[in-house]
Amino acid sequence: MPDMLQAIEIMYREGRIPYISDVNKICLDKVLWYINGAKVKNKKILILINGVPGAGKTAVGQSIVYEENKNGEANAVYLSGNRPLVEVLQYQINQIGENKHMGENAIQGMKEFKSSYFFNNSRVPEQSILIFDEAQRAWDEEKLRKGFSEPEGLFKVGDRIFNERRDAVLIGLYGNGQVIYKGEEKGLSLWENALKQHDDWIVIASEDLASKIQGLDDRRITDNDVFLPVSLRADFIDCSK
Repeated sequence: MPDMLQAIEIMYREGRIPYISDVNKICLDKVLWYINGAKVKNKKILILINGVPGAGKTAVGQSIVYEENKNGEANAVYLSGNRPLVEVLQYQINQIGENKHMGENAIQGMKEFKSSYFFNNSRVPEQSILIFDEAQRAWDEEKLRKGFSEPEGLFKVGDRIFNERRDAVLIGLYGNGQVIYKGEEKGLSLWENALKQHDDWIVIASEDLASKIQGLDDRRITDNDVFLPVSLRADFIDCSK
């Protein structure tokens, strides 16, 4: 499996998604199917893609962005709090792409996105699909200091997207057991609480996560295709179990 920089270059220079494992391909195809369904049926959906460390969640997220943006449109954006990752990938994409804003359309820093859209209730992103990396590390109300959590902020933006375009998709890349900083401990409960405040959103998650989301039986779809169980990052460290 190529590393992330090689994968980005193959996608944008050669116009194809590089080889990923069969389980990741199944996940990618299923998520693209759900996205298309949201467009056709005018739905608001949250998809939680979870997996073990090193399972390729970032690769799937970047592949979704590429597939949804490959006609030159900015339909999907990858949001990350990892500034070095954002800067390197934006530069890489801009070096390859003909559009000088291609990198910024494909990947953005979460800090800048929050400044632009969380705290301005009138602005709507160009993209209808928001892919939030490290969803298990979403900030709670106390850490965000704005009276709401990061998941709640994303749902608010998603509602504005839907009101303008009649479909909206949030995708959370959720790493099992990968919370590392104070203010990130509440994890899945932040997404559950945000869903309860937005009762017209559907959530799609693997059995592992869906079973922990309470009180949403009529709006919850369990699909184990969005779970990545096999660690690919290093074959000498098996995190799968």
